[in-house]
Amino acid sequence: MGAAAFIGLGSNMGDRKAHLDSALDALDATPGIALFAASSYHETRPVGGAPGQGLFLNAAAAIETSLAPVELLAALQAIERAEGRTRSDRWGERTLDLDLLLFSDHRIRIVASGPPAATEVVHLEVPHPWLPFRRFVLAPLAEIAPDAIDPITGRSVASLFANLDRRPSYVAICDPFNRIECDVEAMLVTALNAARCSGRTERFAAKFPGAGRYSEAASAFLNSLEDIRTELDPATWTRDLADDRWLVTSFWFDEFVYFAEKALTDADRDHFHEAAEAVRCTIVTPTFVVAEPSAVSFYTGEVPILPVATEASRDVVSKVLAACAATRAG
Repeated sequence: MGAAAFIGLGSNMGDRKAHLDSALDALDATPGIALFAASSYHETRPVGGAPGQGLFLNAAAAIETSLAPVELLAALQAIERAEGRTRSDRWGERTLDLDLLLFSDHRIRIVASGPPAATEVVHLEVPHPWLPFRRFVLAPLAEIAPDAIDPITGRSVASLFANLDRRPSYVAICDPFNRIECDVEAMLVTALNAARCSGRTERFAAKFPGAGRYSEAASAFLNSLEDIRTELDPATWTRDLADDRWLVTSFWFDEFVYFAEKALTDADRDHFHEAAEAVRCTIVTPTFVVAEPSAVSFYTGEVPILPVATEASRDVVSKVLAACAATRAG
């Protein structure tokens, strides 16, 4: 018929099961959509939004569709409205929430006004930008499509789900151009009761922004690699964070390696790269990385990225805390 797509379903108002049952029936009855599989229903705690909300029922559905992505989005929104969904608070209570999680291997970002009579702005981002962080989405999706691939990280749904259970939990802040306010790390450490590195790695983190600030010899970069190896030793953090606490750092290994290699001569670059890859295999990998969008352009890899605009510190921290909470909510 067409493209494979995956839908996330959620409800925390009224008869939640009836809303999800009705949504699945409506999906299968929509022209251009064939429902192939649906997960079991998972009861989960709400993440973000106003306090006092009821528990959610969440599920995932696999479909095949001949609809274009924007047409599929419109069909999902029509099903939501039929179930009494109104759009007010971003993470508020809702009778039904239908999210387009994956659409084949497409990467789509559309923000546009609808027809003149429309009241809603078309906002479509695929893969869903919160997919790698949300346990309440990945758990049901892993039931029906563990091998589906997120085209941004290149990882399977099963791998992304397993990433949430890997310990220690670790958030790295990637900010080579100093566009995220400097107090974000301290605010996150306080809000999460998180651990942070002792500070030796701050010596090279402070050299940013960008390769233009580097004047170090290759030996200095190699010494910094050894500092990272020591400070991000998994054995240390697995022991010290056994109570499920987070680790937060104001630097990211991939960021350091990228800019270091930009600064090195050709003669030194290969040796440094080999040493860096050896270190990479021995250190803690971030659960996810917080990055200002322009800093993400240099990176393509498996670690999920949470982009944060140059907003006030409290807004950045609120977004990161929501992502951290979503990895746990179940």
